[in-house]
Amino acid sequence: MKILLKLKHWQLFLLLTIPTVLVLGTAFYAIVFFLLQARSFLFLVVAFNIAVRLSWCSAVVAAVQDHMPPGEKSNRKLIKAFSLFATITVLLGGTYVAARSLFLPVPELTIGGMFFYLLALLFSFFCVVYCSWQTAKALTTAAHYKEFGNTQYYDVVSKPHPIANFLLIWFFYAGMWFLQPRVQKLVSEQ
Repeated sequence: MKILLKLKHWQLFLLLTIPTVLVLGTAFYAIVFFLLQARSFLFLVVAFNIAVRLSWCSAVVAAVQDHMPPGEKSNRKLIKAFSLFATITVLLGGTYVAARSLFLPVPELTIGGMFFYLLALLFSFFCVVYCSWQTAKALTTAAHYKEFGNTQYYDVVSKPHPIANFLLIWFFYAGMWFLQPRVQKLVSEQ
């Protein structure tokens, strides 16, 4: 995961964009020529993108732990567990859709199975939001603490709110251009 922090912002962008563009091109070709098999792999690319994004979030939280104030540490195990759960849930759904569209002998989902998977997807959405928020909070706190250090100004000056970093993480394709250089600068000065 630490290799994601060493990548330049354009390398991270290409890592996420190239598989997406390839599958979207294939899906466009499939729509034009009525091939249902190619469209099913969109879910697998979504699972790859979620895995890369959440792995990056987990690596950022682990890297900025040393720059955080003593009382404000993030729960890294919970972030890793939530990242793994969200990735596996989307990957299982994508694999199921791909197998069904390729006409493989996969059993039909019952109403209870669909309901359970829908609940798992909703919890996965919560996991993605939680990991993004905790990463934004850790990044903001570490940058602010590094600027003011252990002085009286750390508590007096109002702490910046992590909503800007959260939005940059949420819209990761655009946000990585701003966040990755900042993270690399923060981590390199350890």
